[in-house]
Amino acid sequence: MMEDDDEEEDDDMYPNYGDTATGHDEDEEAGGGDQDEEASDEPVDDDLRRAIADAHREREAKVKGHGYEINGNTFYTFAQDKKSTNQNSGVRIDATNTNSGEKDTYYGYIEEIWELDYGPSFKIPLFRCKWFKLDGKGVKVDQLYGITTVDLNNLGYRDEPFVLANDVAQVFYVKDMSSRPKKRKQKETSSSDEPKRHIVLSGKRTIVGVEDKTDMSEDYNKFAEIPPFTVNIDPTIALNAEDTPWLRSKRS
Repeated sequence: MMEDDDEEEDDDMYPNYGDTATGHDEDEEAGGGDQDEEASDEPVDDDLRRAIADAHREREAKVKGHGYEINGNTFYTFAQDKKSTNQNSGVRIDATNTNSGEKDTYYGYIEEIWELDYGPSFKIPLFRCKWFKLDGKGVKVDQLYGITTVDLNNLGYRDEPFVLANDVAQVFYVKDMSSRPKKRKQKETSSSDEPKRHIVLSGKRTIVGVEDKTDMSEDYNKFAEIPPFTVNIDPTIALNAEDTPWLRSKRS
């Protein structure tokens, strides 16, 4: 469904910090002899040392796997979705535009699931995602019916792939058959006949402040289900006494 041929290498995004626990360069350490000598007299907490070392691990050591459960939702990577009958890699996040100050909603899918390990009681899950461009035809919202559609091949924001797993909402992408190219006479069905766009459907909302309402309750849908198409519901992700947690520029 998507091509990865145009994706650039990420080597520059994850520099090699070396083998030192603090990640300092050798030249920097050589030039700061007095500082190092003074610092060496102070004890370094083992947990802090491990946390720093974990933060400077190579990228491969951070990739967690193909699935993650958080906030009552199960997320998969896009690669895992290809092997499954279910779709769990679609995500949505709200971010504030750094230029205009307006709130934008971004859609994408999970490419990798990471977990930053700072010790036995402090782990931070991250999703490395591909995002659809808001400019152009990447994301379109029908003004009459409120239907949001995306072009799965119109990608952007490659320099901002990561989001906290706790801050995303789950969405699903369903083929928009109205965007399917018109068939020509005596033409066999091919991949070019696939719809060009997908409709965005929201997943279940996390229930906050409703007692005894879980995903196993009979009346769960009454509290958690979002209609697929609407012009009245604000799709903003519910946050606890906090503004939009993300800032993003309009760069491609």
